[in-house]
Amino acid sequence: MEVEPKSHDRVNVGAKIIRPLGHLECFQSALHLLGLYRSTIVTCRYNIPNECVDEGAQGQLMDKLEQAIAAAVLRHPFLQVGVVGDDSKCPHWVQLESINLAHHIQWQLLIEGSAEEYQSLYNSSLREQLDTKFSNLQTRPAWRIVVLRSKGNLSHLDLMFVWNHPIADGMSGKIFQETVLRHLNDPVSVTERPLLQDHVVRPSATAERLPPPMEKMVKFPVSLGFAAATAWQELKPSFLAGDHSTNATWAPIRLEPYETTQRIISLDNDTLQNILSACRQNKTTLTGLFHAAVLISLATQLMDKEAPAFASITALNLRRHMPSSSEGPLEFEADQTMANFVSRQMHKFDETLVKRIRHLAAICRKSSISSNVNCEPNLERLAGSDALTEVLWATAARVRGEIQERLDLGLKNDIVGLMGLVRDWRSQMKQDLKKPRAVAWNVTNLGVMDGKLGAAEIAQAQDANDNMPKGISGSKGWSVSRAVFSLSADVTEAFIHISPMAIKAGDLTIEISWQRGLIDDNICERLTAGVGEWLRFIGQAQSQHTDQTAAAKV
Repeated sequence: MEVEPKSHDRVNVGAKIIRPLGHLECFQSALHLLGLYRSTIVTCRYNIPNECVDEGAQGQLMDKLEQAIAAAVLRHPFLQVGVVGDDSKCPHWVQLESINLAHHIQWQLLIEGSAEEYQSLYNSSLREQLDTKFSNLQTRPAWRIVVLRSKGNLSHLDLMFVWNHPIADGMSGKIFQETVLRHLNDPVSVTERPLLQDHVVRPSATAERLPPPMEKMVKFPVSLGFAAATAWQELKPSFLAGDHSTNATWAPIRLEPYETTQRIISLDNDTLQNILSACRQNKTTLTGLFHAAVLISLATQLMDKEAPAFASITALNLRRHMPSSSEGPLEFEADQTMANFVSRQMHKFDETLVKRIRHLAAICRKSSISSNVNCEPNLERLAGSDALTEVLWATAARVRGEIQERLDLGLKNDIVGLMGLVRDWRSQMKQDLKKPRAVAWNVTNLGVMDGKLGAAEIAQAQDANDNMPKGISGSKGWSVSRAVFSLSADVTEAFIHISPMAIKAGDLTIEISWQRGLIDDNICERLTAGVGEWLRFIGQAQSQHTDQTAAAKV
């Protein structure tokens, strides 16, 4: 049955309310409403086919990209909805009659300038998009796109897909970019019917296919012990707080200044493959390795008194547990659907471990030659010391084991199962502003994106037949050569975000972001340098080990 919006929501005349926001969606909506977390971004660098590279083809290029984006919007219902009552206990998703892509796509073309100036434009655009909240939520879907291109290098463009977390999780950003890439490489599918009229998309009834929230799709069984322990952790009075050694009190919770700062670590594919090989040998994963490297970096910079121990979290993709629907109006495949199918696993690193790291680091510094790198307390010199390397791998393996235990439990005792107990997330989060920060860092790994989706078929067709498919030139289609995952500052949750993303057979990028001005920003700068040095050391050491093994066999 169609439900008419209440009188105060009648900005979008004739809109239909689809359903209430789910528990996790309400949580994310409250974060945005209060300005505690503002946006998430996946940026992809698209290599442009020859037919659209020339400056004179800019109009054709813009049209092709807009058509592909329109097709992606119609593919994913969460890109077609607005929100009514976001400042209430129970917001609702509302279907929009039309979406004007001119309000959502912004082109930034650098007319003149060097590669450094283009990078500066990229960085400033990224920072602006990360920190800018979404508006007009009743009448516009909460996403936007910035396309950057330089006349100094017309062979590629960078497409930033920016979205509000209530409509989708991090994995959804990769799914969106993959959808756009497929439609760019399959122009017939986006020209069979008119998708746009004066930049306007009309979703018709497609938004009604909105996937239900997780708690409506599957059960999240919760034991009494888990519920009681979680509730006590949240509600116990301060004088009974007990051990708070893992709280990140050194990174205070403050709404202002809200300014996200980010840094990038880039690794080529050969180095990445060597690191992955080393991870397998040490019974861990890349995610576990990131946690261990960040732990060593922070433990060796912060003092015992301010940071005796640490806690971190790993974002978990729950799509494996979501049933796909093959019948009815809600037909979808969970692993190809934009939605909020995410949870998290917490990790704690106790005082004993942290003291050991600090002790080993002190020994390493005394025995090492000072570095020319301006990186006090010289984190880069710690990478590769035998004792710390042993701690690194042991910690990484432990984190991997904790994640595996969580996955083996399925949905039992998952935090999502308790989120429905919170009736008003706005009130809850205002209380959180008065508490110490519980988590130091977060690792959200989007894994690998195939940068040639749809291009292989084009290449095969071109190689087999000189008659090119309509609309395709000799460049063998569109492809993505680089992907970056970016998270805005999180006022009450993790202070530092570690966000890796890789292209298949291509480079790995790790973005590290934090809220500027809460602590000495040099700590996070040194963390970035130290983590990068650990990764490069492991990649080089594994390469040497592989070469020695091969030589021995000869």
